Amino acid sequence: MIGPEDSIYTYEYDDYFKILPSIHNWSEDQIRIGKGVKVKAGFLYSSDNNSHWMEISDLQQWIKKNKDKIGNI
Repeated sequence: MIGPEDSIYTYEYDDYFKILPSIHNWSEDQIRIGKGVKVKAGFLYSSDNNSHWMEISDLQQWIKKNKDKIGNI
């Protein structure tokens, strides 16, 4: 989940989002930002507005691959 209050520190990448902390100006550090694209102000990423969903078979494969970690993280 990414709330709108974090949008000013959030960058989008091909497969993920990154929220950079404001401490030490990390949210403006080009090395930490890399090829990320800053999201629009007020951006919100949550279950009710997410357009990227796993297929059931993908979820089943993920669970099988990570079953030893589930409940231990």
